[in-house]
Amino acid sequence: MTEYNRGSNRHIIDKAGDVVTRSASDIPLSERPLSWWLLYMPGTVIMWFEYMFPNQLSGTFGTARRRNIPFFQIAYSLGFYAVVIFIGLVLIVGSFH
Repeated sequence: MTEYNRGSNRHIIDKAGDVVTRSASDIPLSERPLSWWLLYMPGTVIMWFEYMFPNQLSGTFGTARRRNIPFFQIAYSLGFYAVVIFIGLVLIVGSFH
C-alpha cells in the first residue's frame, strides 16, 4: 500500500480539493482516475457551491444530505454536461445564421 504525502509538499490540486471535497478516500485528487474527474468532480463542485451559498437556510440541510452520495454527484455531473452541450449547440447553430 502506498503512503501518500500528507505534509506541506502536497500538490496544489490536493490542497484545493480538500476545500471542495470531504476525504471519502485516502487517494489524493492528483492521483484519481480520469473517470472520477469526468463523472464525479463537476457534480461535487456544483453541490459544494449549493452548500456554501444556499438560497435559504433549509437549502443547506438538503445539500448537506446529498453531498457525498455518488448517485447525486453523477446526476449533477450529467446535468452539467447537458447544459454545456446545449450551450455548445446553440452557439454552433447560431453561428450559421
